[in-house]
Amino acid sequence: MENRKSFSDVPKESPKSRIQMEKFVEHIYTDMLLNEILLNKKREELLRKIDHVLDLRDEEQFMHLTNELKKINLQFG
Repeated sequence: MENRKSFSDVPKESPKSRIQMEKFVEHIYTDMLLNEILLNKKREELLRKIDHVLDLRDEEQFMHLTNELKKINLQFG
């Protein structure tokens, strides 16, 4: 049987390992935030391009860009 620690065991650990855990969690949050920023930027860029190709009535580019937007939305929700 594995010896896994529960979340309630974290405060019982040494201060050093708590600091390491806090840094790890901060790293995860930072990574999530950066990914969210990049995703939003990509969506905004695609929406701007979609608006432009709609103005140009370019159906082929419209289909390509909207498919790309759908993939991003499916992948990241």
